[in-house]
Amino acid sequence: FIDLIKQTIDIHLNNNKVQQSVCALLRSIAMNSENEIDIVKFGLLNQIKLLFKTHFNDNLLQERLAGLLMNISVNSENRKIIVEQDFLPIVKKSMEDCLEINNVQERLIGALRNIAIDTKNKSIVMQNKFLEIIKKLMKLHSSHEMIQANSCSLLMTLAVNKENELEISNDNDFLDLIKNSMENHQSSFIVQQKALGALMNIAANTISRTKIIKLDILPIIKKVMQNHFKDAIVQERACTAIWNLAILDDKSKQLIVQIGLLDSIKIAIKNHISNPTVLEEACGALRILAALTENELIIVKQGYLYLLKQIILNYSNNSTILQRACGTIMNLVVNSENQKIIVKFGFLKIFKELILKNIENTEVQERLCGSIRNIVLNSNNQRKILNIELLLALTSTIQNNLNSTNVRQHTTYTVSKYN
Repeated sequence: FIDLIKQTIDIHLNNNKVQQSVCALLRSIAMNSENEIDIVKFGLLNQIKLLFKTHFNDNLLQERLAGLLMNISVNSENRKIIVEQDFLPIVKKSMEDCLEINNVQERLIGALRNIAIDTKNKSIVMQNKFLEIIKKLMKLHSSHEMIQANSCSLLMTLAVNKENELEISNDNDFLDLIKNSMENHQSSFIVQQKALGALMNIAANTISRTKIIKLDILPIIKKVMQNHFKDAIVQERACTAIWNLAILDDKSKQLIVQIGLLDSIKIAIKNHISNPTVLEEACGALRILAALTENELIIVKQGYLYLLKQIILNYSNNSTILQRACGTIMNLVVNSENQKIIVKFGFLKIFKELILKNIENTEVQERLCGSIRNIVLNSNNQRKILNIELLLALTSTIQNNLNSTNVRQHTTYTVSKYN
């Protein structure tokens, strides 16, 4: 079958109608994972490349070729071969030749996004100077949902690489364009997922975080979380973006709370209590926000202890969630009022059980022991909580985490109060 397709392409190379039909057929069959492998395996890439070059003025054929390329580039091996066969200059030329044809651009950007998934290809895409044309397309097709979604997805994928992330963030236009995508496509979950993903990855350095805060994107994130409260991917990525932005400084932590994003995170947790990925990112954001003194009481007053207790009990086998949830509590109980409240909530019994259950998980132990240490800083708590079972658990964790200075210091301090 593949040989017949190749022959048809070669014999009717200059016949637009035939090639349009052939590419429509190939694009459809390439939606099957086995077929996409066979199309490349049996040498059709040379014909696809030839058609791109020969029919550069045929917008319909360019659209079908772009869709075919997007489908076959889902496979990781195909992506490597596509780059090795020097397809990127052809993709770029098609983008430039069909600048105003949105169906072509949607699929070419989608193919480029797929290609950029591979670590090595991220650098190669950047070396081929695609950022300028992506910027131009985002401006020209600002109302086109899938061009915006695929462009943001491409930026998200490229920004996983630290050098790319800095290059994208140093170009002020991209953050403006992502912001515009979010504002112009408020009802589109796919645009919001990809835009938040781009923000999340770009906000991994201090310069980017500062720019994003100054662009006043935080209120937009809040609105997106409200509009798409049922969408787990939106909530997860929004929480990660908040987390990354909160790392910047105390002012950013304060601003996030003032804007009302604590409420947004709480709603995300309640609506996605069965989704560990959302909870991992929500607890990560909370832990950073709770590191600011003035946020400690606010977080507790907003009812987060009920949720944290539920999360810890439900996910006692998930070390990432435990680490972040217990890290949040460790930060909250720096506050003397919170220390009393935590004890009333029965967290000490839970901590003792978690210490024994996760005895060799150093990161979880550090946060559990750190929380207990902070609680016993309040002299009124010492008598209430220091029972022999808890002390035995603390002794056990020292023995099993000998290489952790934090576990040793936290636990030694707590035990000394009992003595």
